[in-house]
Amino acid sequence: SDSEMCRQFMGNDFLFTPGSTTAWEACSIGIPMIVGFIADNQMGIADILGKEQAVLNMGWYNKIPVSVIKEKFLTLLNDRTILNQFVTSQKMIIDGKSKTRYRKLFAEL
Repeated sequence: SDSEMCRQFMGNDFLFTPGSTTAWEACSIGIPMIVGFIADNQMGIADILGKEQAVLNMGWYNKIPVSVIKEKFLTLLNDRTILNQFVTSQKMIIDGKSKTRYRKLFAEL
């Protein structure tokens, strides 16, 4: 369930996830994460979150050796500045003001 997934996220300090809606959901609680993709439809979210410096986007998970993912993870764990940047960027993206923005957008249309 959604509430169980949220509890699981909140019980951890870091998340590995595909660039799917799960990544958006994790952004809403603010958790540093590495994202990648295993399907074409996950590329967009991973790219957006990576460009916004809200996550580390690794690209295609199946093309990256586990040792490289591990190295990136260990590097991130030792860099509070980057981890804090991820959470700050996530809060800017998921700011609770979507309803107002969508209404404004639809009014302009």
